[in-house]
Amino acid sequence: MQLLSSPTSPYARKVRICLIELGLSDRVSVTDANPMGEDGVVAAANPLGKIPALVRPGESAIFDSTVICEYLDAIAGGGRLFPTTLSSRFDALVRHALAQGVMDAAFSLVMEARREEAARSAYWMSRWADAIRRGLLEMSKREEADPTPVDIGWIAQAAAVGYVEFRLPHLADPEGSGALRKWWLAAQVRPSVVATRPPG
Repeated sequence: MQLLSSPTSPYARKVRICLIELGLSDRVSVTDANPMGEDGVVAAANPLGKIPALVRPGESAIFDSTVICEYLDAIAGGGRLFPTTLSSRFDALVRHALAQGVMDAAFSLVMEARREEAARSAYWMSRWADAIRRGLLEMSKREEADPTPVDIGWIAQAAAVGYVEFRLPHLADPEGSGALRKWWLAAQVRPSVVATRPPG
């Protein structure tokens, strides 16, 4: 199988961390792909023109990072990253949704900041920045109350926090997020997180 990826995408990083945590790196090759490129490689795998996309020989491609992660968990035996018990599963999924929302807001803010200044929306940039701060503070509250196990919620949180630190460092450490900062100091030395760190 082939994963169409990007070294700076938090969504692709989430999948790449899953690959390592599940011990599937030898079954999936990672190929850098530009969703904005004109070669049509990404669009051929994902009609939405987004990465990551998992290309499977003789089968249709799988896209959306969360769907890819659940597929990888299933072929690795299931239940390792997506818990099967009701309470654990939905706790993991809510934590994943929180982290995914932070990723979405951060990505949108980064893209908006790249537009010409006159075309930028101050309203939306402010909303996205506020969503990131609130999301990080909620992660911190949850870490303080009940440390996150290494599941899909943990992985998404690592990808989200890493992306904010990489692209929006001025938003990465809001006041009151000490428990999250402590978690990140430990998480970022885990081999799967080290191996997927964005360049630069």
